[in-house]
Amino acid sequence: MSWSNPDVTPVGPGAGPPPATSVPVPPAGPPPIPPSEVGPGGVPVDPFGSRPSGRRRGRVRLALGLLVAVVGLVATVVAIVGLASQGSGLTEKAVAQGAVGEGVVVPGAFTAPTAGDYTVYAHFDGFFEEEENQRDRTIADIDCEAALPGGRTATFRGARQGASQTIGSNSTIGWFSTPAGEVTVTCRYRDEVGSRADQVELLVVPGRPSVAGLLGLFVGIAGVLLGVLVAVWGWSARRKRW
Repeated sequence: MSWSNPDVTPVGPGAGPPPATSVPVPPAGPPPIPPSEVGPGGVPVDPFGSRPSGRRRGRVRLALGLLVAVVGLVATVVAIVGLASQGSGLTEKAVAQGAVGEGVVVPGAFTAPTAGDYTVYAHFDGFFEEEENQRDRTIADIDCEAALPGGRTATFRGARQGASQTIGSNSTIGWFSTPAGEVTVTCRYRDEVGSRADQVELLVVPGRPSVAGLLGLFVGIAGVLLGVLVAVWGWSARRKRW
């Protein structure tokens, strides 16, 4: 005789097997982290006592930023000193001197020992050293002609050199190439009236204008700005705990 009431467990000789019960199965994967071992933001705590944070990375960025800023500052100072020394020595390097002004035209003549390049600078003193706009207008208003050996000529203008390079009290007007022989450089104001210097001295210096000093100056300034930004980023991260 079988027992048909499911709500009553039979006992005795006619008792059947007990009903099956479900056994929980643990989920696959690593065991869950106890709440005591979880730090702020759900980040696990190192059992050895250290906690992952942004401070370490912030210190690295801060140190790197300061290093880049210092290197950039040194490069800037070196470039400024180099440009200043070049400007102070242009007069000694000049192979010829002339002048241009209101009604003033003084050619500069020299003998080129070999074929080469020469740059013409306008030398400013006093008031125009501090007036950049008037200085630029003066340069842009100067036209020059170089009488070269063999009857050839080379013409150049301050307004057509792209950007005038300024070294101390001297600004470039242009440059020319010449073979060996007698050379005469004559410069004039292009316009009859303008906001410019009454008269400036002209210097003819061997070689083309160098951009190394200006490039070093720009790179140094960029390095200082970049280093400061990285240092500020590192300082802000150093004060956070992630």
